[in-house]
Amino acid sequence: MTTAAAGPPSIHSYSLGDWLAHWRDALLWDPMATFTVALVLATVAVWLATRRLWLDGERQARVASRAYVGTEKMIVYKLPKSKTAPVEAYRFEVKWQNAGATPARRVCAITGYFAHDAPIPEDFPYDQSSEIYQFTVVPPMQSRRSYVDVPIDKLTSFEQDLEFWVYSAIDYDDVFAGTARHRSEICFKVTFLGPIGDRNTRLDVQTVGDFNGSDEQCLFRPRPIERTG
Repeated sequence: MTTAAAGPPSIHSYSLGDWLAHWRDALLWDPMATFTVALVLATVAVWLATRRLWLDGERQARVASRAYVGTEKMIVYKLPKSKTAPVEAYRFEVKWQNAGATPARRVCAITGYFAHDAPIPEDFPYDQSSEIYQFTVVPPMQSRRSYVDVPIDKLTSFEQDLEFWVYSAIDYDDVFAGTARHRSEICFKVTFLGPIGDRNTRLDVQTVGDFNGSDEQCLFRPRPIERTG
């Protein structure tokens, strides 16, 4: 009775040490094996470098072409706008402009006011008296306005030693998928250079450095998107 010849050993019969020894011997004595491994490693290195360059280029293209919404100016109106009627309120209107190359989407702007002694704390109640404005889109080089009206009796009710501030912020998305929501904010210190409510009274408006910035420079995070329906 004859027995069948034993076949090649199963792949499962090799230990890790056996495989390492096999490749060590192959690389030492077989130039073709050495060249093949080197070629594979070089190909992987080139692919990784190419992919890194492509990702960096795509990221730079997004940064260069995304929406950038910032403050263009603030305008103060005496209401009503008639030159002869008594002043009933002041309107503080902030103009925001998209200086980027692509539209800003799901835009939410707020403008509010408060009275506080200096310096302003980082947790000041900016949103307690804010008007909220929502816009579907702001195209490149286009502007949107947000404002808040402050009645004369409200202004005169503040304590004499408190300073008057107007704060405004705008939150928006860019057109690229997977990017974080953006924010710009600005704060103005408003000083009345004469009696409040007098049509001849001028206003001194100054920005406050610590409360002006965009994205990671902002003290507050972007407001979430408010969905209806």
